[in-house]
Amino acid sequence: MESPANDILNGMIGSGLRIHRPKVESLVRLKKEQYPDTAPLTTRLLTTLDLEEMLRLYRQELERHLPVDSIAFHNQEHRITVHLGTAGRHNASYGLNLHEEHLGDLRISRNRRFAEQELAIIEQLLVTLLYPIRNGLRHHMALAAAFRDPLTGVSNRAAMEQALPRELELSLRHKLDLCMLIVDLDHFKGVNDHFGHAAGDQVLQGAAHVMAQSTRSSDMVFRFGGEEFDPVAGNRPRRCPSCC
Repeated sequence: MESPANDILNGMIGSGLRIHRPKVESLVRLKKEQYPDTAPLTTRLLTTLDLEEMLRLYRQELERHLPVDSIAFHNQEHRITVHLGTAGRHNASYGLNLHEEHLGDLRISRNRRFAEQELAIIEQLLVTLLYPIRNGLRHHMALAAAFRDPLTGVSNRAAMEQALPRELELSLRHKLDLCMLIVDLDHFKGVNDHFGHAAGDQVLQGAAHVMAQSTRSSDMVFRFGGEEFDPVAGNRPRRCPSCC
């Protein structure tokens, strides 16, 4: 395997499969016996669609060849961040792309600088991760769609029924307030009757937008059904004067 000394390594491996990494200073060629066997990792990655589990499996295999302190993955488009371990001073960062689709960014970290041979091993194993990550992202998107109201973009009733027991348990365990509002839009039927359902849809979208913009990123807004919305705010200290 070669690691050309380019500003950015654009390695074509198979059809349309690219890995990008920062500038390297030397040319590294792994001997045949130094190549990591990717088959066991490939097999294990087929057993899950969970992104965190994939990265855990990748880290376990990587640590058989070199010490690693942390692995972090971030997909900005879908706001997905997975971080395993404690970040060190030195990073090997990669932009992961598959058939022109940007999957996200991967950062491998530790306190000791990476040798070029170690980077070559990282990249050899990284190839096995690209298709599973793409499948994991699609699985995540499908699950997100199942728990999202298609009209307003906020979470739906199914998401609320799943989230509330978890939030209540956390509230009791950590002695924090959990606030829930029941918001019902007055005279909504009159909007539909007088101006049509298209106008009613715009009212619902506008109301959802206002509620989403008026809450913290850690809060949740659910559309229970019809014109009823249920904002939920957790992780607030007991007797917090600003709570609800």
